[in-house]
Amino acid sequence: MRGIFTKASSLGLSATINQKIKKEIDGILHWNPLTIAVLPDRPNIYLDVVHKPVYLISSDLKWITEGLKDQGNAFPKTIIFSQTKGSVNDIHAFLKRSLGVHAYHNQNKDQENRLVSKYHGSVSEDLQSWTLAQMVNPSSNLRVLVTTIAFGMGVGVSDVRTVIQWGGCKNMLAFWQQVGRAGRDGIQSQAIWYPKSTAGDDKELFDRIKSERDTCVRKVILSHFMLPGMDELCLDFLDDREACEGKCEDCQCAKCKCCSHCSAKCGCKA
Repeated sequence: MRGIFTKASSLGLSATINQKIKKEIDGILHWNPLTIAVLPDRPNIYLDVVHKPVYLISSDLKWITEGLKDQGNAFPKTIIFSQTKGSVNDIHAFLKRSLGVHAYHNQNKDQENRLVSKYHGSVSEDLQSWTLAQMVNPSSNLRVLVTTIAFGMGVGVSDVRTVIQWGGCKNMLAFWQQVGRAGRDGIQSQAIWYPKSTAGDDKELFDRIKSERDTCVRKVILSHFMLPGMDELCLDFLDDREACEGKCEDCQCAKCKCCSHCSAKCGCKA
């Protein structure tokens, strides 16, 4: 189209992009455009990296089954991402086995009362359709979805409060898009990463997040989305934030609302 309409203006748009993908797109389209970009930050999402020597579904995700038993369909809507169908099946089986009759609202084993579901390419079309409909319905009973990346792009669920990422991810772009499933309505939410694995295209970046506990998780991630021409100082504000005075029980300072690495530096009681 650009080869035919040579005098027409062209505009390319992307919600999230990094330098590698931009270079590929520029090459495919044979253009050198003026680039206007801002970092794809989601300040309303708290980033939690769980540091442990060993990661086990039965112990690390036990808090979800306890929460569902206690709160039922009042449990915050949660998506658990895992890379493989096998891992999704394992997590879903653990939740169902641990919950028993509590996997259903009011312990009523009717399909509409399911609190837990799974989603991947090998799941039946009926279950996929049901799960999609329930996730976008703010009044549904479905509280926890275990899924691969199959559930994501093009699916608008505004009230997800927690995104859990179990293990590795294909790359940082996919990781950040999964994080962005949380809090799309702007309300404070959280993304929890259990780095059972750091395998992927951006392994060095994931290893940094896992190992450098003195470094802001948000800053490391956002630096990956810097594009040529962007102001290198635009991330410095993350270093300039001050912690509270250490007297609050439920801290809402900039560090405590950022990530687990930053909140660990705050002297509050929260």
